[in-house]
Amino acid sequence: MNFRLKSLCLAFAFAFSITSNLSAQSEREIDNLKAFAKAYGYVKYFHPSTEAAELDWGWFAVYGAQEVLQCQNSDELNKTLNRIFKSIAPTVVFSADLLPKNQLMSLQTPENKKDYLNTYWQHYGVGKDMVNPSKLYKSVRVNAPQEVENSVGFGGIGTQIDAKPYLGKRIRLSGKAKLASESKGSGHLWMRVDNADKSPGFFNNMEDSPIRNARWASYSFEGEVGEKAKMIYLGGFLKGQGALFVDELELAYEENGAWHPIEVKNGNFENSNLSGTDWATMGGGVEIKTNSEEKTQGASGLEIRFKDPEYLPAKALFDTSPAADEFWIKELSSETWINMPLSLYSKDGQTFPKSQMSMDQLIDSLETNTPTTAEALEFRIGNLINAWNVFQHFYPYFEETGVDWEAALEESLLASFQSNEPGHLNELKLLTAKLKDNHVSVFSMQSLFFAPPIRWEWIKKQLLITQVLDPTLNLKVGDQVEEIEGQSPEAYFAKIEAGISAASNGWLSYRAGIESLLGLQNSTMNIQVEGESIALTRDANYYQKQNELKAFQPKYRIIEEDIIYLNLDLVPMDTINLLMPQLEKSRAIIADLRGYPTGGNHQLIQHLLSKPDKDKWMEVAQLIYPDQEEPAGFTESGWDLSPTKPYLGAKKIIFITDAQAVSYAESYMGFIEAHDLATIVGQPTSGTNGNINQFDLPGGYRITFTGMRVVKHDGSKFHGVGILPDVYVEKTTEGVKAGTDEFLEMAIKLAKQ
Repeated sequence: MNFRLKSLCLAFAFAFSITSNLSAQSEREIDNLKAFAKAYGYVKYFHPSTEAAELDWGWFAVYGAQEVLQCQNSDELNKTLNRIFKSIAPTVVFSADLLPKNQLMSLQTPENKKDYLNTYWQHYGVGKDMVNPSKLYKSVRVNAPQEVENSVGFGGIGTQIDAKPYLGKRIRLSGKAKLASESKGSGHLWMRVDNADKSPGFFNNMEDSPIRNARWASYSFEGEVGEKAKMIYLGGFLKGQGALFVDELELAYEENGAWHPIEVKNGNFENSNLSGTDWATMGGGVEIKTNSEEKTQGASGLEIRFKDPEYLPAKALFDTSPAADEFWIKELSSETWINMPLSLYSKDGQTFPKSQMSMDQLIDSLETNTPTTAEALEFRIGNLINAWNVFQHFYPYFEETGVDWEAALEESLLASFQSNEPGHLNELKLLTAKLKDNHVSVFSMQSLFFAPPIRWEWIKKQLLITQVLDPTLNLKVGDQVEEIEGQSPEAYFAKIEAGISAASNGWLSYRAGIESLLGLQNSTMNIQVEGESIALTRDANYYQKQNELKAFQPKYRIIEEDIIYLNLDLVPMDTINLLMPQLEKSRAIIADLRGYPTGGNHQLIQHLLSKPDKDKWMEVAQLIYPDQEEPAGFTESGWDLSPTKPYLGAKKIIFITDAQAVSYAESYMGFIEAHDLATIVGQPTSGTNGNINQFDLPGGYRITFTGMRVVKHDGSKFHGVGILPDVYVEKTTEGVKAGTDEFLEMAIKLAKQ
């Protein structure tokens, strides 16, 4: 064997040895992390101990990842899991094998069970640790104290004054006010003039310049009392948490260039009776009283304070519950089992047994010994584990998408070892992209929203410029893009598409067309068009610019005397109602839903229906077991729409749609398809519907997703399918260059037939 060949063989053998050791080490680390990931979700969402409910689970994921990465074998892993969970879940045991049930029961059963209640988790979708914008989704520990917030968002006081003496005059409300230093809300003085004929009069509530200062300051604003005025209302209110202090609330009118006082009874709040005839409370969830310490003059001022939430025993969301002696026993990895009760005895808000280990040490570790940025491997892994578990236990579309979610976890964990802080956002995107959910978005402070002054789209396998927003550019609509940053458009888009969660190819193409443009503000994007290199500057927020461009689009138009076009992306229902006499007389109505409906205009559906719709096509899961096993049931609902006059359904109705139609738009289109209310023109809708849910991760990351399952009105699959057109339309290169809306042209053609 010659020297060169021998050297190569030795080098290969040495490299293989190193790789084998690294692989073995990585396999152990990945097994440890997968075991912790499963245990994390089981305890977080389904073990009802008081201590676990009080934990900051976001940072615990980071801490736990840090601890289990150090384990060299299954024995060390079991010891570590028992140690890190002991203070928050004293009845959960990790062992090399499953434990006898009587041994487990002895850990969690008080000697005298009198006056004890059974506490367990119930999830309606999921509300625990969610931002939950719709407040539809809920999680409760039944029979455990739960925060009940009584506030309706604002609360305050108001009084009224007869407007008759001040008709046609200018009036001024003034007062002194400040917020309590700990306040998280805003303070407002307000004044409203009501007219006798119920037409709108003057109104100002300082919404554009609220009180946020913790020092006393003077505030005032002026308005007109019209000739139709009947009553003047005024007062102050607190919006959000904290406290607002007000004093010297005064009203005046202007005459001959001078201001004259108008009596406001108890406007200095010297009289502690604030619930009598002079003042009335408004809103809710606040305490209103006089305060002898917070004042600017006299004996007292006004205090409007947010009521602290009450803590009441949580009531069950539905009837099903785990049995008092029911356990979740699962193998987490080889020789590592979790033995976890799903129900605990509780008394006076504390589950039995109370942890004998102080949580102070754990909290201290979370605050001082865990990394706080995505620069650290443990931080990135903790966020991946946290996010993975939300979907593992609550994502409603695994059956429809066929995602191997456990394999996705392993793939993400392996990738995280090679990642870094800037790459963490993309790690989360790559993980959630596998869910094939159009509602999935991953945001952070690193998210990019700026785009160059062009728009582009794939037409017949060519990337074409579809809009040029800067006339000074040497570009025109219809130009083909040959290169992006030195790469083929196909290669450039492939990287973008890998991080997009999409239930359909249409949505994937639509989102990639946007995200492929985005970058840092004023950064440069180099493209090649017809052999010429062009440098584009990302100088405007994409979404703000799109909203500005919408202002130039018509909300509706009369195409011909008897054909009316409605842009449902822009036209509110109030405008449609004003158009109703013309719609009644028309021969055909074209409704454009290539976007998102506005102004509650889905009420148009009721003018197309000939019979009530009671279909149930949305469902929220009721869960008491991990891994979505044996759901307790589903709460089904629909929109329950009934016909409304005038009936327009006998006319020629045409709906235009495409993959930009998502969620609410697809609910709308579901009625059109189910009741055959129109000829549908265009392309399939995006294929994702259902109220969103969202959650935050350490480091300022937020993830949104679909929180409920939606089917078609006939019960068939909707996710990934969407609403299919009756008449399919594809854009052409010629149409793009000519600036033709080929979808609308087809709709007009059908309307004229």
